[in-house]
Amino acid sequence: MSETVESWNALGHEEITKRALKQIESWTQPILIRTDIMHVIGLVSLLQLALRHPQGAESSMSRMVEQMIRQLVEDIDPGHGDLYKFLQLGFDPECDQPIAPVSFTDDQLCEVFRKIAANERQHGGFLTDFSKCFVRADPENRPLLRSAAIALANKYKLWDYRHDADAITAFPPGR
Repeated sequence: MSETVESWNALGHEEITKRALKQIESWTQPILIRTDIMHVIGLVSLLQLALRHPQGAESSMSRMVEQMIRQLVEDIDPGHGDLYKFLQLGFDPECDQPIAPVSFTDDQLCEVFRKIAANERQHGGFLTDFSKCFVRADPENRPLLRSAAIALANKYKLWDYRHDADAITAFPPGR
């Protein structure tokens, strides 16, 4: 641990927060962020989704963030063209797209988890370890792991290797 982090820990979270708030209150200059449009759209989308969280939906911070996002959307497309309309959809929960689970045959599940277990597909340690267990499971025990395998395959979109022709055939979108 660095000396700085140790000294911060010694201060305690409350003291650091108090000092930061004092600094924020005295801040007068705007902060400019330079990035490309895709990063801005991603940020706007994530903040729109976060604003719908039940525990923060009506807080003053949420209202301030929503105002900021609406102004950002206005600044991006002041003519209220298609990009403006597209970004406005994020404020409307009715426009959310449901994520339908993909169904898998046993052969498809085995193949995708075999590729992960063999490091032909790079994923985190948990998914790699699960893949090794799933692939090595005997036919008697594999059905016990099937629901977890399907849940993980859907969560991590394991069918969606658009750069990989054999995965596209094995896992067509929408199946």
